[in-house]
Amino acid sequence: MTTKPKRWEKTGVANLWKLGSTGMYYARVKVTGKYHWKSLKTKVYSVAKLRLADFERAVRRRAGLGTTSAKSDKLNTLGQAIDFYVADFSVRCKASGSVKRMARNVKTFRKTWPSVDSANIRSLTEHQCLQWAASLRNGEFPDVGRDGRVATSTYNKLVSLLKNSLEFAIRQGVIFANPMEHVTGLAPRNKELVLPTAEQFHQLVAAIRKSPSRMAGPGADMVEFMAYTGARISEAAAARWEDVDEAHDTMRIRGTKTEGSYRYIPLFPNLKDLLGRLGAKRGPERSPSDSILRYKECRGSLDSACKTCGLTHLTHHSLRHLFATRCIESGVDIPTVSRWLGHVDGGVLALRTYGHLRRDHSHSQAAKVVW
Repeated sequence: MTTKPKRWEKTGVANLWKLGSTGMYYARVKVTGKYHWKSLKTKVYSVAKLRLADFERAVRRRAGLGTTSAKSDKLNTLGQAIDFYVADFSVRCKASGSVKRMARNVKTFRKTWPSVDSANIRSLTEHQCLQWAASLRNGEFPDVGRDGRVATSTYNKLVSLLKNSLEFAIRQGVIFANPMEHVTGLAPRNKELVLPTAEQFHQLVAAIRKSPSRMAGPGADMVEFMAYTGARISEAAAARWEDVDEAHDTMRIRGTKTEGSYRYIPLFPNLKDLLGRLGAKRGPERSPSDSILRYKECRGSLDSACKTCGLTHLTHHSLRHLFATRCIESGVDIPTVSRWLGHVDGGVLALRTYGHLRRDHSHSQAAKVVW
């Protein structure tokens, strides 16, 4: 018994379909949210591609998109599509941190698609996009990720960058369908947090202060500040003395992810003690607009001290995790910790990241309940 051919078959060319029962080629073009179908009246693949291009231009003219846009005239390659999208993003985005991260993503993307500046965007196929996505996961770029495999978060950022750049090209009327449509991101994997105990943390700080490095004192100050505030590295570097409100026992953290995303945290005992020591070092001549910390990063100090103390490698962000962990283990509820961290999701991310700590704390507290 012979199997009937599929009714519609993909051809590998965007907007070009083949009717399996007849072998005839058809165009399916989506413009301004509406699909336009047309028989190309040929069974010859090469002829169908030529007629498809004519039909696409005709549909674009009828939709009023035209071909005279300065952007669409210059937008011919994949590299140009990305550059135009990033330029548009930079104008619309108000957060300088997001713009910088986007620039880093573009730099990484170019390493994974070396021919980006010569790849014709109108000839880009879904198969090429799927192959590129697979190569990211299969370890083909040793200069991008560990063992050639990019991290899940990096993979998702690159997929989003390419997909959004192609969507931008669609809005400009350059292409009619997104070949990245069926390429999806990966579900983030929760990493096991291996963090120092309170005693180990104090040993770590002491090791930094005893080191012969010129950054010994300032590096230890920064490590303590980030662990006691939960601030991101950029937020710690942006902290000023005018942010400290001793009258109300609070401190303002200058959020750097979005414009105006400031938040307030209590002056925890350890934080108040640290600020007192730092203020005494600066003396009365310090200005309210002066930075609280002398340096903008302490990665080297952390690396050396971790090796000296035999601890698992820690990063700047590990100190933010440490802050949240100590708060939860001390009995602070997750929504409150989430606000101190500057999350705007009501605690969803914090619950996913630190929820197991709350359960462990709950079990330890349960032992105190007796009848």
